[in-house]
Amino acid sequence: MNQNLTCKTVQELEEFLREHYHAEQIEPIEYLLYNARQQVLNLFYPEQMQQISEQVGFSPEADEEISALFDCMTETFDRETAKSCYVQYRFEQTAPEGAQAVFYITVEKRNTGFVLPQFEWASDGQEQEFPDVSEEDYRYFNRIMREIVLYQGVSEQDIRENSSKYERYQIAKEFWDSVC
Repeated sequence: MNQNLTCKTVQELEEFLREHYHAEQIEPIEYLLYNARQQVLNLFYPEQMQQISEQVGFSPEADEEISALFDCMTETFDRETAKSCYVQYRFEQTAPEGAQAVFYITVEKRNTGFVLPQFEWASDGQEQEFPDVSEEDYRYFNRIMREIVLYQGVSEQDIRENSSKYERYQIAKEFWDSVC
């Protein structure tokens, strides 16, 4: 499989978000940061997360106290050992048939370049958690998510070596191709 992919930096991704989507950097929103941190730690530090989990006795059925201790220890590992540095961007988009969404992009910019785009429905003052959105508008928003997730690409070396970065890229590409 001969793919001509370019590998872009986190800075290029940030510039792309600002120029293409008029995204603004915001103070990180805690629950979105939590989601990104958990994914970074599970993808890039699975052995350490397993050790912390075993150390505190964490499991999906763990009580609140154990879960809170696990969260605290993983956050400490992320901040002090992994030394992750997160930034968040926000922008709004209106799809062709009128659905509106607010996108939040969390990027770990120091070590991994991991990017996690998420969106929420824009509030028009009405309490509507799941608005009536057309299939076309869903695909529109999914294409934005795909573009952001895959923007950085992978290097020719990653492809040649079938690196874990390339494997993650391939998995993400297959998923986003299936929903777009």
